[in-house]
Amino acid sequence: MLQVLRQKGRYVYPLFTPDIADDVASYVYWQGEMDEEAALDMMCEDADDADREAMREEMVTRKMLDDAYPEWAGRWLVQPGKSADRRRRPPEWRPCSLRRAAKTLTDPHQRQIAADALALSRLTLTDDFHPDIDGEYIGFGAVLSWEEGDVTTRIYDDLLNLAHQSEYCDRMGEVLIPLDDPGALHAWFLRMGQRFEAIALIDRLIHALCHGH
Repeated sequence: MLQVLRQKGRYVYPLFTPDIADDVASYVYWQGEMDEEAALDMMCEDADDADREAMREEMVTRKMLDDAYPEWAGRWLVQPGKSADRRRRPPEWRPCSLRRAAKTLTDPHQRQIAADALALSRLTLTDDFHPDIDGEYIGFGAVLSWEEGDVTTRIYDDLLNLAHQSEYCDRMGEVLIPLDDPGALHAWFLRMGQRFEAIALIDRLIHALCHGH
């Protein structure tokens, strides 16, 4: 589900997912590293262990991120090669068939989620309207946090604060249409059809995943 939302949403409705929160934490807090140790080394060069731990208490740490999400939520983008023995893969690496789920799930709510995700995965979306703007992208349509008030929101807020201090991009796309060419406007409407369909499906999936039955 996260994979479909991430892959399709990037063209029409980017979502701030756990893997993006991880990347932003590395960029904003950790000097590009996977945890806070290198940043602490720089900030606490002449400090003792107590000062270092006090500084850690004020930071977003690797443990905070690991505790915020299920273990699989940080690893779902990494999948074994096709040549790997499927029988030896742990359950989290076995591909989920949305088509099979949409047909076989007995819970109507879960079956509808699978059907909407399958419909979203089948849409043909491209990056045709990508804006030519420099700076950090901050125009995410939604922040997907696991629990209300978890660290994801803090990371996103800090990204916004940092981006607003320099150049940033908050637009999903842009297009120039000559006012004297009705055919160009009609062609744009046709190209937007699947994008509007994708936005509706993403909204419905977020609502369904957040509210359960």
